[in-house]
Amino acid sequence: RSSLRTVLFSLRKQFECSDGDSFLGSDRSHVWIVREHAVTDYAAFVRTFKAAEALQDIEVQFEANKEAVALVQGTLLAGHEELWATPHQIAFEEMYSQCIVDLIGTYSENRRFEEAAAIGKVALTLSPYREDIHVALIRSLNKSGRSTEAIRQFEVLERLLDEQWGESPSIEAV
Repeated sequence: RSSLRTVLFSLRKQFECSDGDSFLGSDRSHVWIVREHAVTDYAAFVRTFKAAEALQDIEVQFEANKEAVALVQGTLLAGHEELWATPHQIAFEEMYSQCIVDLIGTYSENRRFEEAAAIGKVALTLSPYREDIHVALIRSLNKSGRSTEAIRQFEVLERLLDEQWGESPSIEAV
């Protein structure tokens, strides 16, 4: 108990909040993280994504989506195969993909094709099986006059889907 008290004291000092509150809560038999004081990149991403989704101004929404995507460090809970993680991973991937597709679309509409291609390719390293990201990237490449590259990207999508699930791309993708 003495060692535990010493470690808790040290942790509280290390993780002290700016308002003087403690990051950790405890009683005689439990130690926990005080949720209100815990800040994660995932929580910040979700907050920024939801704020962007509620915006009406396309340009402000675009900036909020860029901010949300900049918070992403990688796939959520990478390496965790536990059942409790799966719904969170799926929800994150859906939100992330929506941000990316919106960004690629906005970049393309503004004829910023290099930025559209760059963000699409980075996103596909995190979510390689997301058809919606592939389709947005293919459309952007085609719109920019890079039809050969667009066809190659479609072939990548086709191969990935076939190898992973034995499926073909959707009619929309074709």
